[in-house]
Amino acid sequence: MRRPRIAKSGAGAAVLGALLIPLSILPIAAAWPLAKREWESFAWNYLDRDPAPAPDVSLAGAFRPLPEYQGAVPVLAYREISSRPGHYRVTAREFARQVLMLKRAKFTAVSPSQYVRLLEGERAGLPVRPVLITFDGARQSSWSAADQVLRRAGYRATMFAAAQDVGSSRYFLSWSELGKAAKSGRWDIQAASPSGNVKAGPGREGPAAVSREWNGKALEPPTRYRRRVSRELLESKRELQARVDGFEPLLFAAPFGDYGRPGATASNDLAAAAFYVPWLRRTFKVLFVQSDPVFSSAADLHGFARRYEVHADTSVARLYRWLDQGLHFEAWTPEERAAHLARRARELAARARCVPAAGLRVAAPAGTQGIAAYAGGELASLDASAPFTVRPEFRDRLGHRVAVVAVRRSGRRTVRSRRVLLLKSCPRAGA
Repeated sequence: MRRPRIAKSGAGAAVLGALLIPLSILPIAAAWPLAKREWESFAWNYLDRDPAPAPDVSLAGAFRPLPEYQGAVPVLAYREISSRPGHYRVTAREFARQVLMLKRAKFTAVSPSQYVRLLEGERAGLPVRPVLITFDGARQSSWSAADQVLRRAGYRATMFAAAQDVGSSRYFLSWSELGKAAKSGRWDIQAASPSGNVKAGPGREGPAAVSREWNGKALEPPTRYRRRVSRELLESKRELQARVDGFEPLLFAAPFGDYGRPGATASNDLAAAAFYVPWLRRTFKVLFVQSDPVFSSAADLHGFARRYEVHADTSVARLYRWLDQGLHFEAWTPEERAAHLARRARELAARARCVPAAGLRVAAPAGTQGIAAYAGGELASLDASAPFTVRPEFRDRLGHRVAVVAVRRSGRRTVRSRRVLLLKSCPRAGA
């Protein structure tokens, strides 16, 4: 019997090859996710990442320049610039809007050395409306999102970095990126506590710098704690000095402002402050804390200074309002104070109206018709028939009488105005 003949053509081989291709791809497809993760990890940790372009933004309102001031500096604190949601995260677009507001209001971003010189009372060659912009942690996202915004505005910022964090993960800048930031002239690097935690008790963790470590049975002895913390701080300082051009230890920031002081709930030993804080004060000029923010002043040198924390819900208007209201009148330059008083006197004089002498509980000066109030609001809103009392208190810098007004209502209740009034005598009609 004759065997069946098998066709020897390329068609069969082609079909077989086509069937084997998917099988050959399966190992590659299975390994691809792992290879992709490994490459991303390598790229994040060892390849430089370029800053993102600055977003185009605009502002609807007008932000007038604040008066020139001296011996005081507002300090802004950013935790992270990121598009990810979170209370401590500010978007790149909102940060760009805030920087544009600062620019329009004639603020100048200063370096840590300029900040210290301003608190020491120097003025020569220093800006008249300084602001210190700070970032906590050497976060890559903050540098990437903020760098080109600062470049466009001609601003600079201070980044607090712990050497132990730099290059430790994709979340932080690499040493190469940190060096590039410092060399750009837009970033000043200062020291910070490491961001890591230690076991601070059964089922509890605490900041490594202000917590005694728990070994499963007891807390480490205070002497071992002091040796560990001082070693970490010194190593971080020395590594920053060796690897960052121009590094000068002037300012220091601890995570969430925790220095082991009373009220710092993250620490498991409040006595840590007895060692930690004096050590830092000997090394740095200013330590930053989280508290009700006020402008920095000379009183903060070798002590604690407060910063205004910018959060996701901090609008441009809210930030400007704090800057405007936080500047104390006594911090204005003498020239600004004199100009303001003269301008205010002219404005008030233009609005002053004469209150008849019959409505006053004190006699008007002889030969006058009554007393004119420069403050406008309170006296202008009073019923002329209602009795009220003008009580002179003192004279202001321009020689005007300054008083408060007490208004009697319902025959019993007395409401006192807390706004001062500038008073002058009204001449009699026809005089």
